[in-house]
Amino acid sequence: MNRNKLLKGLIYLQAICMIILTGVVVVKVIPFDGANKPDPGMPMGIENGDGGSEPAKGGKQGLNSTLLAATVGSSQITEQQLQTKLNGQYRDQVLHVLMTRLAVELEATAQHLSISPEEIEDELLRVMEGYEDSSAYYRAMREQLGLSEAEVRADTEYRLLLEKIAIWNIAVTEDEIQGYIDSHSEQFEPRTQLRLSWILTESWELANRALSELSDGRSFYDTAVKYSIDDFTAESGGDLGLIEADDPFVDAEVLDKAEELTVGDIFGPLRTESGYAVIQLNERRVSSHLSQAKLHERVRKHLALSSAKPLYEVEQDLLNKYNATIYP
Repeated sequence: MNRNKLLKGLIYLQAICMIILTGVVVVKVIPFDGANKPDPGMPMGIENGDGGSEPAKGGKQGLNSTLLAATVGSSQITEQQLQTKLNGQYRDQVLHVLMTRLAVELEATAQHLSISPEEIEDELLRVMEGYEDSSAYYRAMREQLGLSEAEVRADTEYRLLLEKIAIWNIAVTEDEIQGYIDSHSEQFEPRTQLRLSWILTESWELANRALSELSDGRSFYDTAVKYSIDDFTAESGGDLGLIEADDPFVDAEVLDKAEELTVGDIFGPLRTESGYAVIQLNERRVSSHLSQAKLHERVRKHLALSSAKPLYEVEQDLLNKYNATIYP
């Protein structure tokens, strides 16, 4: 379901936004050297043109021999003004990102810690759960956070390395691991996910009319657009997205019937709390069991992180350890 995608995106955002969102502008921040200082009488970032010169484009020189970033009418915004503004707004955040990453690298070297390609792949597979496929996940990261696949992988590696530093000296016994597994067995059972589309109508008669048109060869997408009263899915052809087979936000009647269908099957009408529905099963996924080794490692890491300091405190401790200093 689209809601599931959003939840996954928000969870990932909480984990990396302080690292990434500022890091995105690193390449745009250049210290202001005092040259070509903006006219104090003009608004920040705006400089009046004289009206008699052609605005510089594509690397040409503008007023005061400064490259232009943009023009609005006869007014000009120079690259120097842009960089000064960015430097003023983002300098501390960007420096913090750069400094923490350097501190983490130093500590990882000191403790002989590293992240293997397999660890990155395992973590990406974990956070991709709930997305249709890896392409959908990377597309969501690009649309929601402005991150390329390479940037997602780099920040995943950084987060894993920071976590490894946080827990490297925290011992977790086999009894604790097995006890957690025994107490939370439902977390490790194979999960079924269903990709569903539905047409929600106000009456049994309308649902049957929709079914009739589907039988005559009309596409499910077009039929949903025509008949469905669900504001959230009607315009997308009734697509509910990929949802858990026990999703508490979806009518139990719909999920129970969907579990019985073969991919491609259409069924209805179904009476639900919101009206009468016609459903189509588009995809079924069943997650596989983790190997015993990976299960134990995942639980060990979870228990260790539960006992460790919050990661932002670990970063701050490392900055203090390596005498991080910001110069004005």
